Amino acid sequence: MNRKGKLYFRYGTMGSAKTALLLTTAYNFEERGMRYVCLKPIVDTREKTNVIHSRIGIQRECRWIYHESDLYEMAQQMFEETMAVIDWFLVDEVGQPWAASRKVLVPHSQNANSSPRAQGAPGLV
Repeated sequence: MNRKGKLYFRYGTMGSAKTALLLTTAYNFEERGMRYVCLKPIVDTREKTNVIHSRIGIQRECRWIYHESDLYEMAQQMFEETMAVIDWFLVDEVGQPWAASRKVLVPHSQNANSSPRAQGAPGLV
């Protein structure tokens, strides 16, 4: 569990298929046997359950992210349960002001310093 990851943001205007892209990415990962987990913040009130839902009708169960959630602790706990490292964390509706309306694809298994976009984005330490 000593691997580092990259941080990818998918952003766009409302209705630009950001959530649909996240959900199709999850489907593709599932088809390839890759380990991933879908997450969304508890403050996202569009759905009353832990489901990521796209306007085009596709949906997928996810885990909640709370304000005090620690992604590293979550990854460690999941590793202890399954004895497998999660390769990707797919996060819908990132809630920080600098990342409003963005989707995050976090590959846990790659080097974080190799992405020039990630190096300059605020809050990505």
